[in-house]
Amino acid sequence: MRDAAADDAIERLKTAGLFRSVRKGRVWHENLVGDLGALDGYAKTSSRYEGYVRGERTKLLPFKNGPLSLRRSIRYEVLQRL
Repeated sequence: MRDAAADDAIERLKTAGLFRSVRKGRVWHENLVGDLGALDGYAKTSSRYEGYVRGERTKLLPFKNGPLSLRRSIRYEVLQRL
């Protein structure tokens, strides 16, 4: 929800003519966790992940002794004030 709210705010600024986009793209973010127990704790307390998608934890059981790597793509946009 926070990502969608941020995207909406940026679009409102551009629509209002206050800023223009000069560059956009994606970067990769990697987060290493020690084992499945550490991932459980992280997913439980992270506002980004809020637990697992149904069935995903079961797929990770063979890797329970870790280390595990979470990789995700992060969208960014550079704005210029008009």
